Amino acid sequence: MVALATLSDINNSLAMTNNRVSTGLQSDTTNMAGAAVSNVQNFLAVDTSAAGFNATKSIVASFERSATAVTVSTIEFDISDAVLTDARGTAASKTGILDQQRGVAAAGAIAADAAANVLSVDISGLTTSAGSQTRIDQFIALVDEALTETISAQNEVGVTLARAESQESFISALMDANDRAIGALVDADMEEESTRLRALQTQQQLAVESLAIANASAQNILTLFRN
Repeated sequence: MVALATLSDINNSLAMTNNRVSTGLQSDTTNMAGAAVSNVQNFLAVDTSAAGFNATKSIVASFERSATAVTVSTIEFDISDAVLTDARGTAASKTGILDQQRGVAAAGAIAADAAANVLSVDISGLTTSAGSQTRIDQFIALVDEALTETISAQNEVGVTLARAESQESFISALMDANDRAIGALVDADMEEESTRLRALQTQQQLAVESLAIANASAQNILTLFRN
C-alpha cells in the first residue's frame, strides 16, 4: 500500500509539473517574446523566412548636424543569437532558442525524438521507470543548453545597451554644454545692449543740457542788448 501511494504521489507530481510547464512556463515565455515590441519592431519573435528579413539591426546612437545635412550614426546588433521564437514554416529550420530542434536520444523503451525543443517538452506520459528518468534528464540537459544560450544573448544585449547608453550620456552632456554656451551668448548680448542703452541715454541727456545751455546763452545776449 505504501508503494502504491508513493507511486500515485509521483504520478500526480509529474502531472502537475507537466501542466505548469506546458500551460504556464512555455506559453508565458512564448507570449512574452511575442509582446516584446519596440518601435514596431520585435527582436525576440521573428520570421527568418520572411522576405527582406535581416538579422542585423541598426540602433540609432547619435547624430551630427552640419550646415547642409544631418548625419545619423548607428550601432549594429545581430539578433541571430537572441531570437527566442522563429515563425519559419519548416520546423527543422527554426532558429529560435526556444523552438529550434535539439533532439533527444532514445531512453530505454522511449523512442528518440529528433524534433524535441524547449517548447515541445512534455513529461505527461513519463512514469517512474528508468527510461522515464533518463528522458527527464535529457529534457533537463536540453533546457540547460537553451538557458546557456539565453544568458549569452543577454550578455550581448547588455553590451549593446551599454554602448547606446554611453552615446546617450555623451549627447546629453553635449546638449548641456550647448545650452550653457547659448546662455552665455544671450547674457553677453544683453550686457552689450544694456551698455549701448546707457550710452544713448547719456548722449540724450547731454544733448538736452547742451540745448538748455544754448538757450540760456541766447537769452543772456538778448538781455545785454535790451540793457
